[in-house]
Amino acid sequence: DAHDMGFLVDALQAQLSAEVVQPAVSSWGALFAGLGPAADVPHGENPVVASYGGRSYTPAQMGQFYTDIGVPHGAAIIARNQRFLGGFRAPPVSTHCFYGTGLPSPRSWSFTDRARAANEEPTTTRLDYNQRLTGDGDAVVDYRSLSVCKHWEAGRGF
Repeated sequence: DAHDMGFLVDALQAQLSAEVVQPAVSSWGALFAGLGPAADVPHGENPVVASYGGRSYTPAQMGQFYTDIGVPHGAAIIARNQRFLGGFRAPPVSTHCFYGTGLPSPRSWSFTDRARAANEEPTTTRLDYNQRLTGDGDAVVDYRSLSVCKHWEAGRGF
């Protein structure tokens, strides 16, 4: 529900800095941050959306990603809200999809534990956002996610 989604954002912001949260959330496009990336988007592959501690995470593994980075409430909320994303079936109404391409768009992120000096003030941000890999898209969302509706057209004969 909406309360859970808001709680996830609050939990993430309490654990991670804006430079870590913002890149991930912005890639989820029209999906609310509390839902996260869908595990069953027909990408024709099993895309890696995040890496941490030598492990790569696909959309289906985002709950484990949050557990591994120490945000168990985020993992629980992702698991609970995945039911809203299941299937990505075409809606029962005529649908028109418009999206842009040709611009570098976030596709995957890499995180590491933040190194801290012994005398450094404690912080809630324990991760560093190291690298963002980009692909084709509209500068915010990757083409693979933007083009989900193409699969609807093929399946429904629009």
